[in-house]
Amino acid sequence: MPGPYNYVVFRDKPTSGTYKAVRTRDGLVLKTSDNAPEQVLQAALDQPLLEFSGNGFGAGDIYVSSGLYQFSSAFTGLLVHSFTRVTLDATAILEVPSGYAGPVIQLLADSTNSVEDSVFDGGRIRESKSGEIRRQWTAFKLKSNTIGAPDSGVIFCKLTNTVVTDAGIGIAMYATGDNHSFVNSNKLEFLRFYSPKVSVDFRVFNGYFLGEEDGGISYNNFVDVQFEIVPDFFDAGIRNVCGVGNTFNSTNVWDAGTSTTEMTIGSLADRTLIVGGTLGGESLHNSAVIQDRGRDTRVVN
Repeated sequence: MPGPYNYVVFRDKPTSGTYKAVRTRDGLVLKTSDNAPEQVLQAALDQPLLEFSGNGFGAGDIYVSSGLYQFSSAFTGLLVHSFTRVTLDATAILEVPSGYAGPVIQLLADSTNSVEDSVFDGGRIRESKSGEIRRQWTAFKLKSNTIGAPDSGVIFCKLTNTVVTDAGIGIAMYATGDNHSFVNSNKLEFLRFYSPKVSVDFRVFNGYFLGEEDGGISYNNFVDVQFEIVPDFFDAGIRNVCGVGNTFNSTNVWDAGTSTTEMTIGSLADRTLIVGGTLGGESLHNSAVIQDRGRDTRVVN
């Protein structure tokens, strides 16, 4: 009898034992590992879509049980594919090694594959305290490096309910291939970041022009996203917003200090909308906290 999830990932005990990924329909063990939970998680994430295989199972829903998932030194990031919903228990902890310098959760589109209609929901992400906490890693990377493929990008995905501690970059939004690259219409909701160096980082391909919608970073919606800053580790808040129609609704950068710029809206940003929220404890109309070089930016406080 099928369960509510296609696959379940768990550890024998919350902080020890073997990691396992199991297909719930028939109990098949997809992957086990004693010390590399990233291999087990990726085995569940990599299950083929029904339309591309005849195995009758598909990818779909993945549940990650409560426990400490301590990634190995070989970890390079988890890849989330299209039409996948990953649900983590609120006490499922994804822990990167001390000094790790890559991404953790990746939605990556290239010239042959888009990432669409996927959800990553819940859990906690942190850096191991077994060594020095260096804050060199990126919690969420949404990236399109498409070259010559007009229908490949990151679109209609949702990231929600995750708590992140000590990231170098909280959220990376990158459309960095050619003018076919896009990161569009994704929702980032109720995410909490503690002591990040950079809250959100936008990057767009060379040659992007103001107002372009065929490629770029457009119509993404940030809702109730919280960044709690530790000034000693703070480099930038929401950095270099670009693209068309990106919306920040009740997005907060807390405690960075009133003399810093918590949001920069670049010259390639068009019709950015900011509704409510707090930057550095200051009103959004305080020019010290928002540097705006975009076109038709609207601030509703």
